[in-house]
Amino acid sequence: MRLISRSKNRTIIYLIVALLCFYLIYLIFNLNNDLEEETEITSCHLTSSKLEELKELAITLRDLLDSLNLKYFLCYQTLYGAIKNNQPIPWHQNLDFCILNDQLINQDEGFIFRRFLNHKLSLRYSTKHGFYKTSFEGSKSVHAKLFVFELDQVTKNYRRIGLKNRVIPPSHVHLFIAFQSI
Repeated sequence: MRLISRSKNRTIIYLIVALLCFYLIYLIFNLNNDLEEETEITSCHLTSSKLEELKELAITLRDLLDSLNLKYFLCYQTLYGAIKNNQPIPWHQNLDFCILNDQLINQDEGFIFRRFLNHKLSLRYSTKHGFYKTSFEGSKSVHAKLFVFELDQVTKNYRRIGLKNRVIPPSHVHLFIAFQSI
């Protein structure tokens, strides 16, 4: 009888530990969901005032990243818009910049946040996706994402950082991800 009660206790403990592990994994992958939410698009094209705000944000970010001595480049939809239209895509409400992690880690994070605040920009980091989201303080219509890339020592390629991007081993990424989804 005593042996049966011990095995039941162990089973209950294992179930509790398993449920806690699943809950922890759920919490990790649902961090910073507010950074992922896009603002509602009411038409296919941005108004001229929002497009001007987007251009002003791009210029401010360019100047700020230059002053921090961080190398950056356009990526994703912003790169496509620059090549195709020589301006942001009219139906896309954000800018996409890419920065390198090896330069970013040499900077003091508090200093970077203060510099953004001095330029009237908010800055939040998504641990799940590995990007910073920034916008003018109080602006809900346009924003920029700063995607952080690091050199993977296994594949010798740059890949995005973030918990979501660490699920797949670097040597097998090519099997699942061909391009970043739009």
